Amino acid sequence: MHSKLKEIVNKEKRVFSISANSSLFEAAQKMAEHKVGSLLVIDNDEFHGIITERDFLFKVSARNQDLKKHIVADIMSEQIISMNHNQTAQEALQLMTEKRIRHLPVYDDNNTFLGLLSIGDLSKWASSRYHQKHDEVESLVNYIQQ
Repeated sequence: MHSKLKEIVNKEKRVFSISANSSLFEAAQKMAEHKVGSLLVIDNDEFHGIITERDFLFKVSARNQDLKKHIVADIMSEQIISMNHNQTAQEALQLMTEKRIRHLPVYDDNNTFLGLLSIGDLSKWASSRYHQKHDEVESLVNYIQQ
């Protein structure tokens, strides 16, 4: 479980973005269209934050806000928690659990964005590692029993 995030983050996985001045309705439509739980907020190639399905749940629904009258900047998270690609999957899982976040931007040593890691990505990775280790143990047991 000491794999580095650079081994896990899928650089080919498409990450979607939206402008801070877009309506919440547009953001909701884009998330639904692409079946994603978050959008990076980017204007003029500058990263401003992230908007997630939880933002809609806790900041919009709870306040009964009109999706067409409010913009992304009204509810987006500006203080983004991110990690370096040399940090481990275990560190990422711990951080995401402690901070109760489901999406984690990953950057390289030059602060270049590599991709967005979701809790689902880490769960799939952990599951595949478990099955791989299980198969190795089973093979060793079969070998010993021969």
